[in-house]
Amino acid sequence: MNLRSTVTRILSVALGLTLLILTGCSSGINVNYDYDTTTNFGAYKTFDWAPDPADATQAMDAAQATTRNGLLSNRIKASVNSEMATKGFTLSSDNPDLLTVFHLGVQDKIQVSDWGYGYSGHYWGGYGGYYGGTGMDVYQYQEGRMIIDIVDAKTQELVWRGTGEGVVGSGQKSPEEVQYKIDTVVNQIMANFPPPLN
Repeated sequence: MNLRSTVTRILSVALGLTLLILTGCSSGINVNYDYDTTTNFGAYKTFDWAPDPADATQAMDAAQATTRNGLLSNRIKASVNSEMATKGFTLSSDNPDLLTVFHLGVQDKIQVSDWGYGYSGHYWGGYGGYYGGTGMDVYQYQEGRMIIDIVDAKTQELVWRGTGEGVVGSGQKSPEEVQYKIDTVVNQIMANFPPPLN
């Protein structure tokens, strides 16, 4: 792979990781969540961000470097902080109840639709008629995923996980548009946090 294609790929992934900036609107996001049903979420009041386990001095490949985009990270953290505050949680580094972590990823995908027929317009034999070739559509796209993990700070156990995934849109976005899209995706992922009390 030459330098130009590597740079193009990095920029493509960077734009993709500008979060599930989905083609069209955010309704194309598939959201799932899971949680520990034995956890008393009503006991939690404060949260903080878990320290980044990655050593900034270690070598990393292009995809790792792209996902460690400081601007994107700050936007996502600001959005999660806002969601947590709306839900009554206070950001505090002084002995927090919960730790928050997010993960991002982009994966190349191919969708093949075989329609089972096609019309190629070829005439066959002395009996007349046309035969059809195969009708196939091939669509290449990137699927982005954002995972938000909520961990009990004392036990270090995962108590809630929200996942959003969807087709990543392309094109340059303004910082304000990127923040708006991130806010929309984070809001959808965290809609079921905390889970309803039993």
